Parts: sequence; C-alpha cells; structure tokens
Amino acid sequence: MNNERKNMRIFQQNWHPTTMAKRLWLHFLNDSQFRNSTYIILATAVMSAFGFVFWIIASRLYTPAEIGLATSLISVTSLLTTFSLFGLNNVIIRFLPTSSDINRLISTALVVTSLGSVLTGILFLLWAHVVHNQVIQLGAFSVVAPIFIALIFLQTTGIILDSVFVAERNAKYILFKNSLFSIAKIALPFLFFALGSIGIIYSITIAALLAWLAGLFWVIIIINFKFIFFKIKALTGMRRFATGNYLGNLFGALPTSLLPLIIVSRLGAQEAAYFYMPMMIITLINVIPSANAQSLFAEASNNEKELAAHLRKALRYLFLVLTPAVITVGIFGHLILGFFGPEYTETGTRVLQILAIASFIGSLNYFGDTVLNIKKFSGLYVGMNAFNALTIVLLAYFAAPLGLVAIALAFLASQILTLLVYIVINRSLIKKMIAYQRTTS
Repeated sequence: MNNERKNMRIFQQNWHPTTMAKRLWLHFLNDSQFRNSTYIILATAVMSAFGFVFWIIASRLYTPAEIGLATSLISVTSLLTTFSLFGLNNVIIRFLPTSSDINRLISTALVVTSLGSVLTGILFLLWAHVVHNQVIQLGAFSVVAPIFIALIFLQTTGIILDSVFVAERNAKYILFKNSLFSIAKIALPFLFFALGSIGIIYSITIAALLAWLAGLFWVIIIINFKFIFFKIKALTGMRRFATGNYLGNLFGALPTSLLPLIIVSRLGAQEAAYFYMPMMIITLINVIPSANAQSLFAEASNNEKELAAHLRKALRYLFLVLTPAVITVGIFGHLILGFFGPEYTETGTRVLQILAIASFIGSLNYFGDTVLNIKKFSGLYVGMNAFNALTIVLLAYFAAPLGLVAIALAFLASQILTLLVYIVINRSLIKKMIAYQRTTS
C-alpha cells in the first residue's frame, strides 16, 4: 500500500504541469534541434496567423473576384521567387556551417538571387504583356511592374537571409523578422483599398521591405556579416547540390503556384478565392513539418552519422504537434472559414477538411525530401519533387471541371502516392530507425 502511494506521488510529481513546463523549458534551452524547430514554427505561425487576419480584413475591403485575381498574382510571385533562388537557400543551410569564408558565400548567394529575381520578373512581365491573360488584368501594368519586381526581389533575398539564421541556429531572428512583416501587413490594406487588387500587392510589398531591412541588419550584427566582392567560384563543389535543389524546389513550388491559375482559367476568379482561403489555413498547419524538416536539415548537416536519431526525434516532435492541429482544423474548419464570410464556409469547408488530411500525409514527404538532401542525392530529390508536382497539377487539372472538392481530392491522392514511393526509397533508413528505437527503449 505504501509503495502504491509512493508511486502515485512520484507519478503526480512527474506529470504535474509545472514539472512538465520546466522539463520542456530545459529541453528547449539544451537541444538546438528542438529550439530551432520551435522558433521556425513560431516564426511561420506568426506570419500565417497574421496572414489569416490580413485576408479577413481583405475580404471586407475587396470583392471575391478581386481577391481571386490578387492571390493568383501572389502565387506567380512565389513561383518566380523559387525560380530566382537557384537552390541557394538550401546551399546556405547545408554548407555555411562548414564554410571557411561565410562572407563570400552569403555575398555570392545574395548577388546571384538578386539578379535572378529582377531577370525573372522582367521576363514574366514581357510574357504577360504579350499574352494579356486574365490573371494580369489588374490595372495599368506600368504601375504594377516596379512593385511586382520589388516583391520578387524582397521575397527571394529574404529567404536567403532566413537560411543564414537557420544555418547559424539563430532562428529566433526569423521570428522577429516575420513578426515585423505581419504587423505591418495588416495595417496597410486600409491605405490601398481604393486600388482594388493592386492594393493587396502594394500592402504585402511594403511590409516585406520593412522585414527585409530588419533581417539584413540582424545578419550584419549577429554574425558580423560583411558584404565582399562575390565570386561564382565560392559555389565550387556546391553546384550539383544547388542545381538539384533548384530544380527540386521549383517542382515543389509548382502545385501551390499553379493551382490558383488552373482554378481561375477553368472555374473563374471567384472560385480561386474560395479555394485559396482553405489552402492558406493549411499553409499554417504546414508550418509544423516544414520547420521541423529545416531544423533536421541543419542538425544532420552538422552530424550526418546521427541521421537516424535526428530523424526519429523530428518525427516524434512532428506527430506530437501536428496531430492536434489537423484534428482541430478538421472539426472547427467551418468556424474558421466563417470569418471570411458565409460563402467561404459553404464552398470551402469540405475542401479544408480534405486538405487537412493531405497535410498530415504530406508532412512525411517533407522528411523524405530532407533525407535526400542530407545524403546529397540531388537527382533523386529532383525526381521525387517532379513526380509529386506533376501528379498534383495533372490530377487537379483534369478534376477541375468537377469542382473544388475534386481538386482537393486530387491533391490528397498525389500526397499518398508520393509517400508510398518515399517509403520504398528510404526502407533501409526506416529499418535503422526501428533498430535505434529498440536499442534506446
């Protein structure tokens, strides 16, 4: 009886909220992988949460058609940003920790991506001027062009700055940077609502400029960065890795960038708005696996021999945080969409629930990508991202006439197919994880 009481007392002490909070805090302080993951999750969560508020405000100031057109153009900037990165964001994370000349590596990455962002922006504008498609009919394009190119530049080089923080295990500055961006963004739509869809682009670009300036300042202060003359030779030995990541990231960006365009062309701008809001909510959930994968990438790049242990830790953290998030969205998604208006709830609730399930399945694909990157399997990384992207785009394109729910189901089917392929590819690593679990249990 005394032993039972003693065991019960020990159990209550161990699982007391205060005790658990202390353990979590000590774990946060002592585990760089956990700490970096947490900061990245918080950083993206803040941006996504404020983005949610931003679109609620926008839905009151702009019509669904205006929002649909603006979100389509924003999707284009995301795709062009990926074009402009040339895979150098992952190069920074993978090679900066062991680089003997971090100033030259960062300088080269910033210059190359800056030139790339301006060039891709100009080429797209020239194409749009010739084609005159529906997505570009936002007003006088001569007014839009400078802000459009500026947004691509800020997003592209801003990602490079974020990669520096991740590589240096200082992801808290991404949190500071994203918080500044988010607070500025929600105040700006009131200034530009008279411009229609263009006003949304102006709001996001000005907020991005403020965050970019803060990020550059912190990189200079924290790691004592000094811009020096760039040399492409600084990327020697990294080009194959960079090319693989460039193509892989490009394919990875295609689905979210092209789906709004497919919906606009096949169902109309209003339907694009109804799909974009559920996808935006899912983007908030995807913060969890994305941040966890980035932290895993940074940790394993410093100690690749412990990949199985790092991956097991990352997966455990993923399921602990992601499962309640997916369940919450699945149950209360209609209430969340209600903030945008009844038409968004009626049209988007089932779409949101399907995308939430797809997010849970797709979260494991983030780790499949990360493992291939850590092992420098560039060709396979490109192939898997191409397979996933083309499957989503093709299935969604042919499903589009059946409506938004069919497009969401196409997205889910694509994630399942990709996961099955990843399981086959990484079966040896999975066996190592199981063996590691047995030796530590």
